[in-house]
Formats: sequence, structure tokens, C-alpha cells
Amino acid sequence: MQFHAYYFSACIDGDYYTAMFAGEKTDGDRPYLTIQRQFEYPEDETRYIETHDREYSGHFLALRVEFTPESLLVELNRPCGNLINVTFHIAPPEF
Repeated sequence: MQFHAYYFSACIDGDYYTAMFAGEKTDGDRPYLTIQRQFEYPEDETRYIETHDREYSGHFLALRVEFTPESLLVELNRPCGNLINVTFHIAPPEF
């Protein structure tokens, strides 16, 4: 799955960290990615991922995460449909 995000937010609530990326609305649908990691139970290494494409929503083990000021790439531990790539632009001071 791939899309370009024009909006980004991040928040911390106790032991839970969440990042959300959203794209432009097209054809009544807005592509988005929400990724959440909890540290309340450190032995649980899965991430909760929710997207506009239900195929990519659920609790997954992330094999690789690459986060730069231009993109986020997440590789999930599953046989197919395992890459999520979101492009965006975050100014270096905000990153």
C-alpha cells in the first residue's frame, strides 16, 4: 500500500504512542495510516495498524520501520501485502 500524506500528527498518552498520516480526499475516500505502539506490556512487540484499506488493519509484528523527513516505510511480518509506504514532507525542525 502506498499514498502521499498531507497531514501528520503524533501523540503520547501514558504508555501509548500514536502517529497518524492522512492524504487528500479523492472519490469520497481519504487514505490514512494510524500506527500505535504500547509500552504497558513490553513483551508485546506488535503494533496496531489501521488504514483505509482493511487488509492492512490489525495487530502486526513490524519487521522493519524506516522513518525519514520524506517517508515512512513499514514492513509487516506476513507473506504478502507486507509493505506500507507513506510519503510526505516534514521540515527538519519539526522532524
